[in-house]
Amino acid sequence: MKKIVGIIAALALAGAVFADAPSVAPVVAEFDGNAKLEWIADLDAETTGMKNSTEAKFKIKFVTEGTKATEGDGLWGELEIKAGNWEIAYGEGDAVVTGVKYGFGGQPVEVDWKGNTYEVVWDAEADAPKDVYKDKDGNEITVAEWDPAPTSPEEVMAYFAPKTVMETKKVLGVPGAPSVEKAVIHFVDGDFSLSMNIKKPDLSFGGGKPTLATKSDRADDKGPVVFPKVEPTLTNANGFTLNLGTSIADVEFAFADNGEKKSGDKEFAFKLGATLKLVENLNIFGGVAYSTEEEKFVAAAKVDYKYEIDDTFYLKPAVLFTMKNDVSTNLAAAILFGWGAENEEPGFVKFFDDAESVPDKCSNGVSVFVNTDLKDDDKKTSLLIGAYDSTLIASVLPGFKVGVQVATESVKDFSDEFLFDAAIKYSNTFGIVKLSADFGLEMAKDVNTIVYGAEIGTSELIQNTDLYVNYKGQADGDSIHGGDKKGKVTVGAKIHF
Repeated sequence: MKKIVGIIAALALAGAVFADAPSVAPVVAEFDGNAKLEWIADLDAETTGMKNSTEAKFKIKFVTEGTKATEGDGLWGELEIKAGNWEIAYGEGDAVVTGVKYGFGGQPVEVDWKGNTYEVVWDAEADAPKDVYKDKDGNEITVAEWDPAPTSPEEVMAYFAPKTVMETKKVLGVPGAPSVEKAVIHFVDGDFSLSMNIKKPDLSFGGGKPTLATKSDRADDKGPVVFPKVEPTLTNANGFTLNLGTSIADVEFAFADNGEKKSGDKEFAFKLGATLKLVENLNIFGGVAYSTEEEKFVAAAKVDYKYEIDDTFYLKPAVLFTMKNDVSTNLAAAILFGWGAENEEPGFVKFFDDAESVPDKCSNGVSVFVNTDLKDDDKKTSLLIGAYDSTLIASVLPGFKVGVQVATESVKDFSDEFLFDAAIKYSNTFGIVKLSADFGLEMAKDVNTIVYGAEIGTSELIQNTDLYVNYKGQADGDSIHGGDKKGKVTVGAKIHF
């Protein structure tokens, strides 16, 4: 114990020496909890009874995120490093560690990923997780089956980290791992600029998430919501990137080889791209890349724009074309007619199997997103149409939020593969009484599901206490989400801070 205290004290002193370094003095970041007494009537199981539950949260932050950077002008080198957070949160007897790279010391750890439980084992000799995982039923999933497939142990762990629960003693490695964010040599600064980025070059084009009415800034297995990405193949690419900036254009040139190899094994790649900025909020991009390793050209073109119609309404279109000769030719386009806030989390009702109706990350507006691979023999074109509003409707019906979307992976087979979702959420306060109601709908070919719920309660009668009655039910005759549910009626009291 004395050694631990000594180490923490030494780290705290070191942090004091560098004012811009991360803080390493331990602090209590969260200390919270609640207790509930509920009476539940399960209309499906035909049971009634009381339920006691408690929740206590305790989070200790050992390292707070911090950065350190050089300064200069004219001809100078810019270096920026960053240290991540290191915190341990205790709740319900578990310890959840965030902001770290994980090692398991050969011990298996259960993780929840995409709704399934897998057992992860760290291979100490390879210093990497094993590439085969088993769920609770013994079914295996390999890294190669993941979409997109991770290319490093860090990416494998990135899938698991947000939901990983483990004992503290199983966590190895360096918490709050530092990283180099920028490493740039500036030759000229100002309206005309020239610089060299000496970190590993990015040879890819495309990628990114468009702003949409629904599924904005997210990617999941229920819809096409990410711009395609393409890049030339160069194993162990190392090199530099030159950036030229002017008032009307930004030009990028990247050059890389495959590291320290004999002359007969050398391979090279380059990337050249330019973005025109002739009109405010309008970006026109074009670029090409090539690798001698596979002798294939890659090209891309993109146009994106935000047009302010007035103080409320705007248009945000984007079109991206990418190609890799003899491999793929992809065209994607998105347009949002928007108003109000973007990327809201309305918290629409979920079905009884925890599947979402209209998911979070909604932007006020109406949007369309299409994505197609022109070289695909099946000529499949994916489509997502969405609409969401929490702003305009509030002027007529205060407290309402509405979301609608339809998605398909193949417009050609739309009648067989479409998925339609709709959701309405209402919440308002009348005096001391809070009232809320939820409705969700999902439709596919010949099947549909409806989920609904309501709650009434107050926080004003008893200090520090919520009193509530709620109900949730589901009509699912075709068993998309587990069949019909008469649902549950819950009467409860919750004491909280």
